[in-house]
Formats: sequence, C-alpha cells, structure tokens
Amino acid sequence: DKQFTVGYMGTITQQYDITGLLKAVASIEDDVAFRFIGDAPTQIRNQIDEVSTITEFTGYLNHNKAIEKVASSSVLLLVIPKIESNKGILTGKMFEYLALKRPILGIGPVDGDAAAILKETGAGKMFNYADEIGIRQFLEEQLKHFQETSASLQTYNVESYSRRGLTKKLDAVLRGQD
Repeated sequence: DKQFTVGYMGTITQQYDITGLLKAVASIEDDVAFRFIGDAPTQIRNQIDEVSTITEFTGYLNHNKAIEKVASSSVLLLVIPKIESNKGILTGKMFEYLALKRPILGIGPVDGDAAAILKETGAGKMFNYADEIGIRQFLEEQLKHFQETSASLQTYNVESYSRRGLTKKLDAVLRGQD
C-alpha cells in the first residue's frame, strides 16, 4: 500500500478493548488508515471512523483472500480479548501474522503468552489496553520507517513458530528431549 495502514483480520467485539489504540491514532498528525477484514459491530466501526478518515471494512472473506488483503497492511493489529484468564490466549491469527513478517501491534496483557512470543521473535510489541502513549510511540516509529522506506516487510525470528518449527518442538517433547 501507498498509505500507512493498520490491518486486522477476524472478528472484533466489545471484549476487544481498542480504546488506547483509538486515542493514540487520534493524537498522530499523519493519517493512519484502518483495514478490517472480518466482522466489526457498528459501534466499533463508528469509533474507528471518528479517528481515521481512511477506513476499510470488508466483512467476511475466504481465508486465502483475507490473508492476501491483510498482508498489504503496514502494521498488523493483534488484540487479546479483555476477559478473565486472558494471559494464556494465543490465537491462530497471531501465527498467521508472524508468517506475514509485518510489525505486529499487540494490545492485551503485557505479561501474557502472546507478549512473550512477540518479544522473543522481535515481531512486535504488546501494550496494555489503555497505553495510549506506548501505542502512539510504536505507531509513530512504524510510520516513520514506512515513510522513509515505503515498506514494512521485516525479518523476524519466527521460524520456531512456523508449522515446521512447532512440529520439531512437539517431536522433542514426545521423545522426552525437551
């Protein structure tokens, strides 16, 4: 894309608290576009439309088309639902995002499993739901990189989380070599 875009794939509901993200985007001087592939209720769409003049809501797409569409985003948005015991939530979306090798903006528990993987791989960073300042700084860094290079493709240490890498880990556990 020629426009700096935050992409999200999947369903988003009120349990996915993006208040800090919306405040952060509202405080950034440059335009930040949003691309949502999947379902988003009207209330969330309206909140996003309030902070960005460039929004795209595609609704449901088949999996291959959804991956293709989100892959053209500058930054990928990963939101862990704000529910009890959410520290252990790892979504399939996270692993698909890792494979796309785009920076991942995580919102959720900063001491959870998803945060640990983002830190280990260097693929992005997890922020608390209300961390407007941290989210803004992350987005501004990514935006600056995008403006300077017109690209967001990065090299991350994600091989251990590919299907092949995870299968090797499982094999080692089953053989008692963990």
